[in-house]
Amino acid sequence: SVDSLRQLDRNGGEIQRVELGGFQSFAVDWDGNRYVLVQEELRVLNSEWELLFALDLEREGSRFVTLEDGTVAVLSGQSLRAVDSDKRGWGETYSLPGHAKIVWPGGGGWLFCFSDEDGLYGWNAAAGEPEPITSWDKGRFYPGSIFHCTPLPDGRVMLFLERDGTVEAAVLSPEERSAAPETITLTYA
Repeated sequence: SVDSLRQLDRNGGEIQRVELGGFQSFAVDWDGNRYVLVQEELRVLNSEWELLFALDLEREGSRFVTLEDGTVAVLSGQSLRAVDSDKRGWGETYSLPGHAKIVWPGGGGWLFCFSDEDGLYGWNAAAGEPEPITSWDKGRFYPGSIFHCTPLPDGRVMLFLERDGTVEAAVLSPEERSAAPETITLTYA
């Protein structure tokens, strides 16, 4: 855990420090509020780093997920609970399927995404249920090699994965390969 948050200027000089007494996770919503998990408590700070409110968590070891609309949600077990910063309390709760292994941020029309051993799914907020984005066998990806997933606004999904000690970025497109534009591979030394 980390004991303090520091705001730095572009030269690395400290502008401000907030002592929190050990926190596990940190997020910022689209309004500039800061969310910090400290043991079994969620603390929400404004853009001036002043405490707005705090919420009790059901269990320690939770983490944040940013929803498609910029709302921050807390993942705890098989539930994802949105934080309603206007009401200073809990918002909608989403129950994840038992097979969900990793939860990713939302985007591209999905409130949030999650993966399991078979594929990647997006949560359709209107339907209130997940829909498949892709299966891992189609992309020839091993789910354990993916360390970040970001849905793009146009419906594509960017993955960052590690293969044979090399980090790769892959973009999953909804169209068939023959309809996809020509690709260029760049390698940085």
